[in-house]
Amino acid sequence: LMSLCSKLFDGRIPAFPPNTKEQFDEWSKVWPMNFRPPNGGMKTLLAFSDAEVLALRAFMMRACLLAQQGKVQGGGAAAVVIVDPSTGHVVAES
Repeated sequence: LMSLCSKLFDGRIPAFPPNTKEQFDEWSKVWPMNFRPPNGGMKTLLAFSDAEVLALRAFMMRACLLAQQGKVQGGGAAAVVIVDPSTGHVVAES
């Protein structure tokens, strides 16, 4: 464990997945990731709207609550909430 801790360093990591192979090649040097070209072409996601941020936070809170419930019930503290982005409705959770 101590040998791993000695390799820690401060660095910047990407906030969004890579949109190009060049971005992937550069970013994957400091952060493990996979590359999948985005559907609909090579577009760049600039930002979420305020309403989208609120919705995302609500879904994350829902996942956190599910994880807490799982831990209390003797399971693992892991959860997932899958949302249909076209409707904003939860389609599965565990």
